[in-house]
Amino acid sequence: MIKVEIPEGLEGQVEVFRWTNTQTGELKTFFSQKAYVYNGGRYPELFKLSLPDNDSQGYKAGFYELCPSSIKIIPKKKGGTADQLGIDPYNIKLLPLVQPVQSSLPNNQNHSSVDDLINKAEKK
Repeated sequence: MIKVEIPEGLEGQVEVFRWTNTQTGELKTFFSQKAYVYNGGRYPELFKLSLPDNDSQGYKAGFYELCPSSIKIIPKKKGGTADQLGIDPYNIKLLPLVQPVQSSLPNNQNHSSVDDLINKAEKK
């Protein structure tokens, strides 16, 4: 599971980028929101999350996991030996976590940790 957090301070802060497609002349709009990914380091890392088309609201504050449909196979490059696993940066979907988890961000001490929840589940 890849855990993502939208802290309260980033909820609703959606960035908008607009450009014109030079081939069709069509105006395009791209929405993004900052979030933190828990990738095994001591602290979560800030990244920019692409939002689905026409989603100008963004994700609410909370904890999410990366949806498996966000993962794609990247075809091997010429001369390569195998395809690679990657995350599609324009098709990232997040699923809300049902259980609250511990934030590694400052000023957020009111959640149970993921490890505690896993340990409790394994003991049952």
